[in-house]
Amino acid sequence: MPQGDNLLERAARVARPRRRLMAFANMVEAGAMSVVETPPSRRRPEPVRIVFTGAETLLEVEEAGAVRATPFDPASGVAARIRAEGVRRVDLVLRDGACLDLAFALPEASLGDLRAMIDNEIVYQSPFELDEALWCWTARREGAGADVEWRISVALTLAGALDPVLAALQEAGIRITAVRRQNPGAEKDAAPGNGSWAAAPDWACAPDRAAAASPAAKAASAVRRLPAVALLPAAAVVAFLVVVGGRYATLAMESNALALEAGRAQTQIAVATQASMRSRALTEEQQLSALRLATIGRIAAALPDDTWLNALSVTGEGFEIAGFGPSAARTTEDLARIHGIGGLRFAAPIARNSRQRTERFRIAGTVGPAAPGAAASAPNAAQGAAQ
Repeated sequence: MPQGDNLLERAARVARPRRRLMAFANMVEAGAMSVVETPPSRRRPEPVRIVFTGAETLLEVEEAGAVRATPFDPASGVAARIRAEGVRRVDLVLRDGACLDLAFALPEASLGDLRAMIDNEIVYQSPFELDEALWCWTARREGAGADVEWRISVALTLAGALDPVLAALQEAGIRITAVRRQNPGAEKDAAPGNGSWAAAPDWACAPDRAAAASPAAKAASAVRRLPAVALLPAAAVVAFLVVVGGRYATLAMESNALALEAGRAQTQIAVATQASMRSRALTEEQQLSALRLATIGRIAAALPDDTWLNALSVTGEGFEIAGFGPSAARTTEDLARIHGIGGLRFAAPIARNSRQRTERFRIAGTVGPAAPGAAASAPNAAQGAAQ
């Protein structure tokens, strides 16, 4: 027992530095993100927004504290008219009815690994095909010590509704600053988890083609966005960005490798599932064939000597017999007592031969393990014979 305690203590001592290193890596990456640009959830919404309600697409313009909403039709050139008014940036807003909300928790991990895990979990939980959906998400780190976990909120929507709008905005040279998940009853600047949050997914925040600048202009734009770090010596800023850039490159490679492995695993699972389904279907068909053969033998053994069959056919889970005997109603009663037969009914009117005192019948039914209604089939068939 003391040896076990020592092992547990040793494992805890090893895990603590790893958690501290992971937390430090997250702080470095999150700090670099906040240095370069303010996180989307903390930005003030743009005065011009494209709003998806689920039933329609609206153009929402905020002027002097009032909000004016009009229909947005990408095919009518409205995006070009927005550009002509001097608007260069808009927000995309997803309201209730326009998206599917997902929420889940993940263990502590570096931000690069976390992104890959989030995407894999979204693909697993999504009811849509991978090429049919677009999503955005936000992550909150909660807890302390060994109880740290990431709470993920996801907005998932169909790409078919968004693609025309994204294409129109890109064609007009309008940049999307953020995608906001907003509950109509929530405040616009509510904190994540209170019905409103924002994210900047790659599919929405594509670079502005019309305003594409030279590398020098892009570098100047990035420097203009730097807050207090701009007061540091230029050499320190460059060194910091080089270190962070190397970290980003490593995380991107790890994320791509994980995504590739996840894709291969999903393909293998799909192939194995199809093979299992085919094997199961073949086994069930073999069992049903054996049951059909056994049922034919039971029918032949159950009918009395004064009842003759002209035809017997079995197709799928159904069967049909034709013949003649003293009483068609008695024949259905004999069949109803056979285990595995049900759903008995007369497939044609009964023809009576008064001279030979026989009745010609055609009876249909079902064959199967359950064959419900076998006991009730005889009275029903008898009632049909009487009619």
